[in-house]
Amino acid sequence: MRSKYPRINRIRRGFAHNFRRILERFGVRRIESGAAALFREADSAALTLGLPATQALIRVQNSLAMKLKNTGMQGTALHGSCAGASPTFLCDSGLGGLARWIRAAGYDAEWKMGFDDDELIERAASENMILLTTDSFLPDRRVFKDGRNIIAWVPPTVGVPEQLSMVFAEFKLALLNSRCMYCGGRLEFTAKELVQDRIPPRTARWLDEYYVCARCGKLFWHGTHWSRIRLRLREIHENISPAD
Repeated sequence: MRSKYPRINRIRRGFAHNFRRILERFGVRRIESGAAALFREADSAALTLGLPATQALIRVQNSLAMKLKNTGMQGTALHGSCAGASPTFLCDSGLGGLARWIRAAGYDAEWKMGFDDDELIERAASENMILLTTDSFLPDRRVFKDGRNIIAWVPPTVGVPEQLSMVFAEFKLALLNSRCMYCGGRLEFTAKELVQDRIPPRTARWLDEYYVCARCGKLFWHGTHWSRIRLRLREIHENISPAD
């Protein structure tokens, strides 16, 4: 008999994958019992704190991932070690907004429409990328590269801030210098006089620092929009919800 709540079931399926893999990193033997306990914790938080169900599940997952980080164990909660390297992300067709904010946080993230699952997995494996997906069935593939699981699931039913908080927690990401939000290329300082003809006149009157994307050539400067983005990133990064 088909469930009345297929979307909710898909969301819980995705969190079940994530919970199991975090518990594996902790060395828990009774994985299914542990995952069930985490679902009960999230359900309780949803009731007592008045949170939407998915928000409560994110709260529990982020807390567990941060606890794993604080144990000093190597690697991330789900995906092996990224120590000494800056991970590159490949986002599926539903995560264009997340890709832009990952770039703003200082990490390369690619997003394109039209790839099927096999193409995404092949691309991630061949180019040593982490595949971020909203498809809760895709983690069943359990694809590994150099001992690292390359598929990470995020829920499609929440906003970019919540998705980004999960990426921050799972991969222990620090905030780095922003990359190009259009393509993920590195931003390189350039002399004002070299790009004078590309600067809006009002901006040129009060700003002297400018940056060009080394990949696509777009021009950037640290104006009020950039300040708002960095402030929002810090808020998300500093407030990964504990489930106390």
